Amino acid sequence: MASPKKNDDLELGGVMKDTSLTNDVVQNYTWRDINVQVKDRVRSDPLSILLNTNCIVHAGEMIASALINQEIEDVISKAKQAGTSVPQLSDIHVQKPHGWTIPLVLLQRAWIKSYRDIVAYGIRVSMYLGNGYSHGSAFMSFTAVAYVLVYLEDQATFYKERANGIVGPLALMISNFIIGLPFLFFIGLLFSVVEYWLTGFRASGTGFMTFLMWLFLDLVAAESLVVLVSSVFPVFVVALAVTAFANGLWMCICLQGMMVNEFKHRTYSCGKTAAGQYQCAYESSLNSEDMIASVDVLKNYDINANKMGKWVGIIISIIIIYRVLGYLALRFRQG
Repeated sequence: MASPKKNDDLELGGVMKDTSLTNDVVQNYTWRDINVQVKDRVRSDPLSILLNTNCIVHAGEMIASALINQEIEDVISKAKQAGTSVPQLSDIHVQKPHGWTIPLVLLQRAWIKSYRDIVAYGIRVSMYLGNGYSHGSAFMSFTAVAYVLVYLEDQATFYKERANGIVGPLALMISNFIIGLPFLFFIGLLFSVVEYWLTGFRASGTGFMTFLMWLFLDLVAAESLVVLVSSVFPVFVVALAVTAFANGLWMCICLQGMMVNEFKHRTYSCGKTAAGQYQCAYESSLNSEDMIASVDVLKNYDINANKMGKWVGIIISIIIIYRVLGYLALRFRQG
């Protein structure tokens, strides 16, 4: 029998592919009490790969195959000894990680993906800002459809991990919701810093923060809708179409909130005619002073300026409902 070549890596399976390690010389041969040590590649400590090994190699049999067969036979013979029992697979239980650690691991993985994968948030930032500056803040939620592809990738990974008993839908939903919040706030902030002052909204720190709040809630609700629709229809084209269609359900609430933020604390002058007389476009209690109270503009559109808290609660409720329905869709749908 020829000896192994110098560059063969026995640990990486070179033995199984090298015919030079096949016994084709003698009928059979044996060895007993063989000990072999190698150097651990990580810790550089001695590592025993053979310990008191006994083996017989028959003609035409490879050394590695003989070692495996001998190891199996040794286990079977030990199991047959008196007082020894063979363990049942059903009795072997692998300890699972604590439930609260799984969302943290998924959150860490989502964070790594968010800054490595430019599609996740990099391209979305450009789309959000471009669409927002072109069409206004209310239409930024339509751009949330760009998140469909990213979520479908995460969902495909989730189905595989759930099949292995690693991840549940609740852990995915929690990590997905948390990882999106800072990015959506950052997108809203970038847009608001330019758009709010460029449009000429009332110069007030409170007004700016209120505008940012409504925009942030709008984006969170839009992304939650994407999660729900993609969980029910995990097909890119279908999820894209349904999301774009259903995106306007809560936009009216955000628009009302932004209008109250702008009009509640301002007054406007009436325009002058060619004859030098004032002409007011809206009926107001201040028309006699050639002025228009902004609250009267809101009344003209049937908007109550004192329902800000109620509208915020409605938007948050919509977000929660979308996320719960998304969880239920993942819970009862088989990937």
